[in-house]
Amino acid sequence: MLICRVIGSAVSSVKQQSLDSFKLLIVQEVTVNNEIKTEGPFVAVDMVGAGLDEVVLVVRGSNSCADGSMATAQKRIPMDASIVGIVDNLSVNDKFTFKK
Repeated sequence: MLICRVIGSAVSSVKQQSLDSFKLLIVQEVTVNNEIKTEGPFVAVDMVGAGLDEVVLVVRGSNSCADGSMATAQKRIPMDASIVGIVDNLSVNDKFTFKK
């Protein structure tokens, strides 16, 4: 799981039908001190209703493409990254490094 900041959005009028109901957001990985990492930004599918400038939790790879339903493992949504949580605060060694 990665800690990222939402820095923009992407609009795609033509895409896989299973992605039609999801927002595509551009995210940038950050450190636990909320500092931008040097890796480039990437697109993640928003599963939780995140917005611009929010700090979010992102999963990448095969774990990111589940449809949220345990009933059918066969039903998968094609994606490389998905936003699965919005961060309220981060603390390291009992000190807050980020607070919403």
